[in-house]
Amino acid sequence: MRIGGEALDRVVAVVFLGGPGSDDDRGASVIEAAPGAVTAPVPDGASTGPILVINGDGNVSKPTKDALTISSGSELSSLGGGVEARVDSRRVFYAGRRQARVSYFVRGDGPVTVRGEIVRRSNGKVLRTFGSRTVPGGTVQSLEWNGTVAGRVPSDGGYLWRIHVQPRDSNASAQASQADGVPESVVEERFTFIRDRFPINGKHSYGKGAGAYGAARGHGRHQGQDVFARCGTPLVAARGGVVKFAGSHSRAGNYLVIDPSGTGQDHVYMHLKDKVTLRKGDRVFTGQAIGAVGDTGVADGCHLHFELWSSPGWYTGGHSISPVSALKRWDRFS
Repeated sequence: MRIGGEALDRVVAVVFLGGPGSDDDRGASVIEAAPGAVTAPVPDGASTGPILVINGDGNVSKPTKDALTISSGSELSSLGGGVEARVDSRRVFYAGRRQARVSYFVRGDGPVTVRGEIVRRSNGKVLRTFGSRTVPGGTVQSLEWNGTVAGRVPSDGGYLWRIHVQPRDSNASAQASQADGVPESVVEERFTFIRDRFPINGKHSYGKGAGAYGAARGHGRHQGQDVFARCGTPLVAARGGVVKFAGSHSRAGNYLVIDPSGTGQDHVYMHLKDKVTLRKGDRVFTGQAIGAVGDTGVADGCHLHFELWSSPGWYTGGHSISPVSALKRWDRFS
């Protein structure tokens, strides 16, 4: 579930208080945290009632005035009466810690034939098909999508899982069942797929003049775009991948270079507040914390100097390209 509010970027847990007393209290760790919203799973056993949040320092909020209604079907959709489904998250990042995943429950005792699809909502195009398989009735099954279609990462936007369920006798084929006119059940669950996440998790502004990409500098041209934010504002990986370099430099300060999955490019983060704890070869996920905005090295004010390099990458045969349009696109979707 997604919870809106203010100053939520440091929240690490949500507590579902249920009814009076603490016997039915249930806690859940936050999946994603941003200043205006947090995402957390609804834990098993959670009951209708107020909620509260806890931040990383152990500070606890006041319970909400209104009760959150929880029922076994609140996040389930059912079309045709034979299958129920729900997605683990309504918002999925490519190369994130969690893939797009749908769980479904088939009513009844007999075996059924199930086929899954990933569909683009804007035009109804089926992008990926998960082949038919036979599953027993009365069980919970799941499907996962790694975010690629024929090896490519599709565009940002609205998608849906479509699950087709065809009842069948264990001794008959799915084709025979359809030939007999047995009705098919179909269930659809929506989610938003996002390729990249804006790297600054807080208020920010884009540098102009000397802070813009390509601006003249005494040592040449500015090879990145400066994005200003308060020192200490959390930074996250714009796209998951492998750490290519990590260290400190007299001009760049504390810096990090990530080779993001599926791009052939490199992302460079400079002037980080603290020494980078990640090491070359480490794998990071989209949205994973990588540090905080700082002013280390040669920096005029607290900001992230972000560079985007063409293939094969940062000082390994590539060249810097303007990251401005990419940053602003990520900003809109994040």
